[in-house]
Amino acid sequence: MLLLAALPGCSNKQEQAAEYMATAAAQFQAGNLEEARKALIKANMARDDVADQWLLLARVELSSRNLGQAYQAYSRVLELDTTNQEALQFVAQLGFQAGQISEAEKAADRLLTINPTSTRALLIKGLIALDRKRTAEAVKFAEQIGRIDPRDEGGIVLLARALAISGDFNKALETLKAAEARNGPSEGITATFLEIYRSQGDLANLTAMSERLLRDQPKNMDARLDLANTYY
Repeated sequence: MLLLAALPGCSNKQEQAAEYMATAAAQFQAGNLEEARKALIKANMARDDVADQWLLLARVELSSRNLGQAYQAYSRVLELDTTNQEALQFVAQLGFQAGQISEAEKAADRLLTINPTSTRALLIKGLIALDRKRTAEAVKFAEQIGRIDPRDEGGIVLLARALAISGDFNKALETLKAAEARNGPSEGITATFLEIYRSQGDLANLTAMSERLLRDQPKNMDARLDLANTYY
């Protein structure tokens, strides 16, 4: 059986793909995302079975906030390299965001088989549990994340949201306040405070938290509109 590399034109395509890949890597490093994308499209036209090319394309699309294209590129990586942890993480994360729950769960499960301490995979599992109204299960995933990394914001927010949904608002708020005292304020924790205060109908704390968010992020138009709606 002839080796693939010995077939006419194969070596040439490999060289072309490698050249385009090198160009794309340099452009990506320089922040020229569109030029990196163009070079990677050419690389993948020359050779479409190189996982690293699709991985870099996924990173380019992710950096460009083209989430659908990033999801597709990461999915292609997994077709070529089933154990790539970066691809598994983002297929889980982007799949969940896009409502591809089954694919997201499969990717998270595969990642946890390879890396049982992946907090991102545990977070996706917890969010899926929350989406399915399994709050006790979501709490367990959040507590797992907390044991791995007590400062992990995703785990903290997941725990607070799960507690709030189950009706334990006081414990949810205590969780957020303790995290904020330990880690300092963050957008995710502030947003969760707002979500809980709104669900409680706590106008005073909702207004105070919205005003604080605007002081920290004066150009946040969503927060400004939200505060206006709170007032009026």
